[in-house]
Amino acid sequence: MVGGDGSLTLTTPYGGVSAADQIYAIVLNFEAASVDFLSAAVALLTPSDRVTAVFGRSGAVMSQAGDYAAAQVTFAPTGGIDATDVQGALGELDSEKAALAGAAFTGRVLLPDGAAGVPALAFAAAEDTGLYLASDPAHGVVLTAGSGGEALEGGNTIIQGGPGGLLSGNGGDALLVGGPTVDGDGGGVAITARDGATLTAVDRNGGAVAITAGNAVLSGNGGSIVLTPGSSPGGEAGRVQVDGPAAFAVSPTAPTPATADSSTKLATTAFVKAQDYITAGDAPVLSVAGKTGNVALVVGDVSGAAPLISPVLVGLPTAPTQTTSDNSTAIATTAFVKAQGYITTAEAPVLSVAGKTGNVTLVVADISGAAPLASPVLTGLPSAPTRATSDNSTAIATTAFVKAQGYISAAEAPVLSVAGKTGNVTLAVGDVAGAAPLASPVLTGLPSAPTRPASDNSTAIATTAFVKAQGYITAAEAPVLSVAGRTGAVMLSVADVAGAAPLASPSFTGAPVAPTPATGDSSTAVATTAFVKSQNYVTPAQLAAAGGITWSTRTANFTAAAGNGYFVDTSGGAITSLLPASPMIGDQVRLLDAASTFGTNNLVVGRNGQLIMGLNEDMTVSTTYASVQLIFAGATYGWRLI
Repeated sequence: MVGGDGSLTLTTPYGGVSAADQIYAIVLNFEAASVDFLSAAVALLTPSDRVTAVFGRSGAVMSQAGDYAAAQVTFAPTGGIDATDVQGALGELDSEKAALAGAAFTGRVLLPDGAAGVPALAFAAAEDTGLYLASDPAHGVVLTAGSGGEALEGGNTIIQGGPGGLLSGNGGDALLVGGPTVDGDGGGVAITARDGATLTAVDRNGGAVAITAGNAVLSGNGGSIVLTPGSSPGGEAGRVQVDGPAAFAVSPTAPTPATADSSTKLATTAFVKAQDYITAGDAPVLSVAGKTGNVALVVGDVSGAAPLISPVLVGLPTAPTQTTSDNSTAIATTAFVKAQGYITTAEAPVLSVAGKTGNVTLVVADISGAAPLASPVLTGLPSAPTRATSDNSTAIATTAFVKAQGYISAAEAPVLSVAGKTGNVTLAVGDVAGAAPLASPVLTGLPSAPTRPASDNSTAIATTAFVKAQGYITAAEAPVLSVAGRTGAVMLSVADVAGAAPLASPSFTGAPVAPTPATGDSSTAVATTAFVKSQNYVTPAQLAAAGGITWSTRTANFTAAAGNGYFVDTSGGAITSLLPASPMIGDQVRLLDAASTFGTNNLVVGRNGQLIMGLNEDMTVSTTYASVQLIFAGATYGWRLI
């Protein structure tokens, strides 16, 4: 935009930002009379050295792996690294690193402080291997400190070697500090201060100095051996401990603990004497039941003693007499038993019942002449009370009760049996001579029955008189003997009548005729050729020739008909449309992509035996929105696209 002061204001997005970013304004001032401000503005706004691509990529470029080499990345020198790029720094580190195997260190090598169970330096080796010096490989582990130096310093240090393991000060002091353990593992330990030097084993922090071996030997070799307990920074006294069968070259001494001390401190002879212990000769009792030491007596150790559990007493043992009402596990004396008021067998009025004693339970067999309640077998002439005549229960019926019922004897009965049956008799047809059953009787002779009225229509017996009264005729009197080869109650079907057609789906032959319905008729009446002609219908070929197309929709495979158009929906999958099987010249078919899915799910046009565009191949339509129209040009040319 040109301002009134001759300035040009251009508003444009800044750089390659999107339309959503802030719009920056560029204001250029020119003298309108002397400068072509438009060309100058274009020159200023068109950089000559613009960047068109980064790392071979254009657009919104983001850095990714492989864009930069290590030599292109700067590095700030630090420590002992002088390189100024990452690749150079890695090269320096690689040249200065120590190999895992065979590395030779120079200068002082510092190890981190260790802790219990986490040593700063550990050797995983057998007893006869480990850290060797080429000058003295016969020893297991050799640590040489030099004149007056310390061979090994640290807390809880373990030196383990083969037979003859050596800790040497080489003319100086061999100093063990921090509570070390020198362990020969049964091979013997020799700690030697040579040339008159002093071997000092101390704990500077009040800990223990322990020398443990199967055969430990401390030798001064002309010098002195000093085992000195130190003290902790808090002032607590340390201790010196020698474990195992140690052989001292001198008589060792130690401070005497207080008499009341009860700890792991070394007990001197003075401490032992102060305890007022007595010797075996001074003891009033030397053994108990032949046992010495911490004696635990058992019942068998005491002559005449009885055990608490199941004792077997002899003689006349006594016990306190409990109160008469006592009912517990206390011992019952003879006095306690007498006080209960029990009687003896001689004092009892009855000694046994049915030969039984104790808590007796009698049964029927225990009582002579007794009968059981269940199914008794009575003998003699048992009697019972006579019940009332009306009694109807499980009570015993006496002879008097039976007589009172008014029953008669067999001799008094007027009929003794019926059809050879007695008791509650039920007669059957077979029990009565000459009787006929009600169901399906087989009558003989000339049975007769009442004659029913001529109008009777029931299950009653029809006599000859009833039949005659019906006016029936005989077969000889009938004018027709059979119909379609059948007699009786005949029901005719279409098949029984020669040349008859059924009402349902008849198949006429010849030239059947029917009444012609009115032209406007729209019912189930038969349409004659005259009726069809009167409708003025046209054939598909006529319709196609006239340019008319009948349209319908298809969603599955189908066969197209001439003169028809189809909206084909392939959204559910590909569809095959077969062209008419017997087309005529001029027949047309149209196919249209109804769902715009031909590009995804194709339409296949089956040639159905005819050529398509001169080829013996089906045609595939794979273009979205496509509309195809084919016309049949005869067997030589087949179907052609219009």
